[in-house]
Amino acid sequence: MKIINIFLILFVFNIAKAQEIYKQPLSGIKKVNIETSTSVKIIKGASNNIIISTYKNCKECRNRPDSDYRRIPKNTSDKSKGLKVFNPGGDNTGEGFRIEKEGGVLKIKDLKSFHQRGPLLISLPDGIDITLNCGLRGSAIIEGFSSELEITTDDGHIILTKTTGPITCNSLSGNITMKIDEINPKSPISITNDGGDTDFALPVNSNIDLYLYTYAGTIFTNLDLKVDPSKVEMKSVVSKSKIVSKLNKGGTNIKIYSTSGDIFLRKKE
Repeated sequence: MKIINIFLILFVFNIAKAQEIYKQPLSGIKKVNIETSTSVKIIKGASNNIIISTYKNCKECRNRPDSDYRRIPKNTSDKSKGLKVFNPGGDNTGEGFRIEKEGGVLKIKDLKSFHQRGPLLISLPDGIDITLNCGLRGSAIIEGFSSELEITTDDGHIILTKTTGPITCNSLSGNITMKIDEINPKSPISITNDGGDTDFALPVNSNIDLYLYTYAGTIFTNLDLKVDPSKVEMKSVVSKSKIVSKLNKGGTNIKIYSTSGDIFLRKKE
């Protein structure tokens, strides 16, 4: 009886953690473009569908690792009884999204604001290219994709794990964390981070060409890099640091740009 009760509790907890709100087949779709203002976690799904769920208990979805995620969507169910949501943007899902197909691209625009929408959990099959813009406050968490990724945040952080790319990440003040299991020789990686730190972990046997630049931050690494002294520019911490180097034989292009944040380049454990 106790074992049954434990399984029942776990089942109810998982339902509360992620509740499906939209599902659509992806036949003929090669790329999904998502525009929102909240935090999004994208995971690899087993079916050829996009599944969007609420994700109320996502600890990773804090807009920054060092801040609280206490915003609770307003409950307007009583006052709005008998009324429909009026949004000139054109909600065509009943869940506050405008979803359109243009050729092989599925465009998803979240019509709700950061204060109205909780974190989202999105399931997509691997092989679908993904463009994700999380707006001013949202963070982006993506796991397990070998397709092309283009991720943008303002204040929110970006976390990528088990991805191969090509990858483009842009953030104004959020931290960017990447843990790569395997570097694809044909998939360059470009990271631009204005005010946040960038922490990049990769396999030590990778063959990469590195371009690292920070204007007012510091570069840290425990990798055995081959550096061309003529292409190194190191001034004071309030000036700029630029390093062009290779890891092992060189190959895949990895570029990391930062204005005031630090760059941490490390061995993947």
